[in-house]
Amino acid sequence: MGQYGAGMVPDVEMIKRASCLPGMILGRDGYCYNTSQISNKERMWPKGRKPLLTGGDMAAISKAARAAGRLQRTQKKLEKIGLLKKPSSSRGRSRSSSAAPRVTAVSDDSILRIGKG
Repeated sequence: MGQYGAGMVPDVEMIKRASCLPGMILGRDGYCYNTSQISNKERMWPKGRKPLLTGGDMAAISKAARAAGRLQRTQKKLEKIGLLKKPSSSRGRSRSSSAAPRVTAVSDDSILRIGKG
C-alpha cells in the first residue's frame, strides 16, 4: 500500500546524459564542439524549423481583426442614427459626367494658316 492507496513499484533505470559547456553543441559522435565548428546536420539533436508566425504574432493578428470588426459595427450604428453619411456607390454615376472632356487634334498646317490669314 502506498500513501495514496494501492500502487505498484516502478521500474528503475539508470539514464546516461551528456552535457556540454555553455556555447558548445553535442555532435553525433558524442563529443562537444563549438557552435561555429559543427553544422546543424552533424548535431546529435538537429534544430527544427522556425515557425512562420509566433504565438505573439498570431495574438496581434487576432486583436487587429477584433478591432476591425468593432470599427465596422460602430460605423454601421453611426450610419443608422445619421451621424455618419453612408458611402455612395460609384455604380450610380454615368460615365459621361465623370469622364474627362474630349480634345480634338489640330494639325500644324491649319494653325499656320490661321496665324497668317
